[in-house]
Amino acid sequence: MAKVGNLIVVGTYEEFVLGYAIVPDEFHEKKLTLVQTFACHSHRASVRSLAVGGVHLASGSTDETVRLYDIVNQVESGLLNHHEGTVHALAFTENGSHLITAGEDGTIAVIRTGSWFTEKKWVGTHSGSVTGISVHPSGKLALSIGSDNKIVTWNLVKGRKAYITNVSSRCRHGWGVGDVQWSPSGSSYAAFMSSHAEVYSVEIAGVSHTISCSNRVTCIAFLDDDIILVGEESGEASIHKLEPPSVKGEEGKKEEIARFQAHDRRVKCAKYVGPVEDGSRTAVHFVTAGGSGRICLWELEDSEVTKVCEVGTGCRITCMTFVDLEKELKVKKENEVPSKKTLSKNTGVKEKIIEPTASKKRKIIDGKISRNSNKKSLSKVNSSVDTSSSPKSKKISKKGTKSQNLSTSNQHKTSKVRSFNAGRWDVTPLE
Repeated sequence: MAKVGNLIVVGTYEEFVLGYAIVPDEFHEKKLTLVQTFACHSHRASVRSLAVGGVHLASGSTDETVRLYDIVNQVESGLLNHHEGTVHALAFTENGSHLITAGEDGTIAVIRTGSWFTEKKWVGTHSGSVTGISVHPSGKLALSIGSDNKIVTWNLVKGRKAYITNVSSRCRHGWGVGDVQWSPSGSSYAAFMSSHAEVYSVEIAGVSHTISCSNRVTCIAFLDDDIILVGEESGEASIHKLEPPSVKGEEGKKEEIARFQAHDRRVKCAKYVGPVEDGSRTAVHFVTAGGSGRICLWELEDSEVTKVCEVGTGCRITCMTFVDLEKELKVKKENEVPSKKTLSKNTGVKEKIIEPTASKKRKIIDGKISRNSNKKSLSKVNSSVDTSSSPKSKKISKKGTKSQNLSTSNQHKTSKVRSFNAGRWDVTPLE
């Protein structure tokens, strides 16, 4: 069985973000079913992208905004509006520390989670809109694709592009690059164009496999490093096993191990769920979403594909993501800020940052200022002290007023930043 309680989240043309939990069937405990847990109508236009990192869920829309949600408490927690145009792609780093967004305006932004400040912005690398983002499992690299048919590799450590691959010559019938995805280990990545998909090996820095289909390819998903699922416009899906190239410069062998009718209409999205939790079996679960609005949970064992359960959304699905709650809560726990005692024991350098310096300890007024006083309380105490009796204070009174004006203006600036990033957030429960 798949892990009970995990979520499948989909975005729709009808502006909804819908969540479905994998739970045991009411009448058969060994069977699974999909039950809707929330429906959020925050966007004012169709939802085009979804991503999950830690406890954060992000959704991008044609209304030019990114909505943020807390998937544990199931509440909306924020709003980002730094794009001009449709937000086509979203991706969190593996540890959930950063969110990468890309849109129709050709901009890629790197945003730190928690504070939600934009730490990096890349403009002009893609000549058109950016349509896809995928982050390497290590969190050090990322791939982006655009309407200019370029695959750009980004160095996230140095914050700049590493190299560009132009695949225009391999795009056929007027269709560009549809999507790009890293394999689970990051040893390869796949992209699809028109009626075929290509797998690129990092080791050989080139195409290792080409998978041709009779219909236009609409989605791809890695089920393992050497197993890939390809969804087609006809509603069919095929699963291929890949073998590494035996001769350098040549493509490796591939075998189609399964082909099945996943949906009546196009296979819009596909995601890997996880292994079946049964020690005697080696099966895996994956999920697909169709253009007809149905979500299907599948099981792959050897070369046999079996439908586990399905549910109808009543909407036209545009994007999908899978939320492993156990994994994401573990990531959140690992990223929690350690206590002061832990920091002071580990490094002596950080003790100076955590503990007040000797000069700050001596800087007291009437000997009553506590060590934990904040800047606001200090400014109030300073304003209450009369320094006009001192001759030196009269000479520097003009300078003092200038410095006070500067300090007050800086305080106003910081307050504006805080109100922009936190005060405008509307926290509302999902209905």
